[in-house]
Amino acid sequence: MLPDVNPRILLFTSVTDGEGSATLASKFGLVLAASGEQVLLVDAHVREPILHHIFNIDQAPGTTELLSGRRSLTEVMHRFSLNGLNIIPGGAPISDSLSLQDLGELDSALDVMKAFADWIIFSCPPVNAYNDAATLAGMVNGVLLVIKAETTRWEVAQSAKDRLEKSGANILGVVLNDRRHHIPGWIYKRL
Repeated sequence: MLPDVNPRILLFTSVTDGEGSATLASKFGLVLAASGEQVLLVDAHVREPILHHIFNIDQAPGTTELLSGRRSLTEVMHRFSLNGLNIIPGGAPISDSLSLQDLGELDSALDVMKAFADWIIFSCPPVNAYNDAATLAGMVNGVLLVIKAETTRWEVAQSAKDRLEKSGANILGVVLNDRRHHIPGWIYKRL
């Protein structure tokens, strides 16, 4: 259950690459902003940033510059045309050997972000690829794990869930993405 706090901080992640966590985080942010909420959407994919492609904004400056202290929050935030939605792109990509925690003081950056939004949504890289999602999982109010239907093996998904739980994550649920209907659609419409 999502605690009743302000701001609410969510993390969207997946088990492996290509499962759609960045797209779902973006759509969730858009829906919240359209309902009048102030939303800060943060690209934590610091090795291969994604959100700048989705929103057609500059990749840098972004998360890497914010966490390293080279830029302030207001310098890396991009206002989207929809009132209430601000986006922090991933920034200049970092090496695979580094993590979000290696970039700088994650706690203090999160404290600064809290003053700017009702909702902070992190789009993170896959749990089984990097430690970033596990690092952030204990700092947020809830985690949504995105799994691609008919692609992700349940054992791999269970491993990702266990890893998140060990880091103190409040797993709100799992989103089954790209579900296919093998039964003709007209059958679903029948009462």
